[in-house]
Amino acid sequence: MDQTFFESCRADPSHLLIWLTAIIKSMGNSEFSSPDIYYPLRLSTTIIIYWIGFKGLFRFRIKEDRIVLRKNIKKQIKTENKEFLWENDEQSSLKSDRQREQFDRVNAYVIEQKLYLDPYLSLESLARSSKLSSGYLSTLINTFDANHFSDYINKFRVEQAKRMIRDTDFADYTIVSIGLESGFNSKSTFYKAFKKFTQMTPVEFKKNQK
Repeated sequence: MDQTFFESCRADPSHLLIWLTAIIKSMGNSEFSSPDIYYPLRLSTTIIIYWIGFKGLFRFRIKEDRIVLRKNIKKQIKTENKEFLWENDEQSSLKSDRQREQFDRVNAYVIEQKLYLDPYLSLESLARSSKLSSGYLSTLINTFDANHFSDYINKFRVEQAKRMIRDTDFADYTIVSIGLESGFNSKSTFYKAFKKFTQMTPVEFKKNQK
C-alpha cells in the first residue's frame, strides 16, 4: 500500500472515506474484481492503520499540551515564590545597595589616590584606611568586582602600565621599569598579571602599538 496515501488519511479522514467508497464500487465491477476474501482484509487493514495514525496524533497533541502547561506552571511557581519572599528580597536589595555604595567609595579612593602604585599595598592596609574590616572589604571586592584583592589591584596596575607603554614620553624606558613603576614588586608578577588581563606579554603589547 502507498505510504503517502495512508499519511494523507491520517491527516484528512475524507481520504479514507473516498478509498472505502472506491473499494465498495469495485466489488461490482468485473474489471477490478478480486477474491471476496481480500475485501474484509483490505478494509480491516485500512481501519487499523487509520486507528494507529489517530492514536499517534492524539498522543502527540497531549504531549504538546503538557509541555505548554508545564511552562505555565513553572511561571506560576516562580511568581508565587517571589510574592512569598518579597519582604526578604526587598531587604536584600537594600543591603546590596548599601554595599554597592561602600564599594564605590573604596574604588574611587583607590583610583583618586593611586594607591595601586604602592607595591606594599595590602588588603589590611586598605581596610584600615577605609575604616572597614579586611573580611568585609574582601567580600565587597569579590561581590562587585568579581576578583580577589590582588587581581583587583593588579588590574589597575596593568592599566597604568599600558598607558605608559603607549605614551611616547616613556619610549626609552624598559618594560620592566614600567612594570615596577606601575606598582608591581617584581618582573615575574608584572608579566603574569599583564598576560592574565591582556592575553599577551608586555613586549607583545608594545609591538602591537607600533
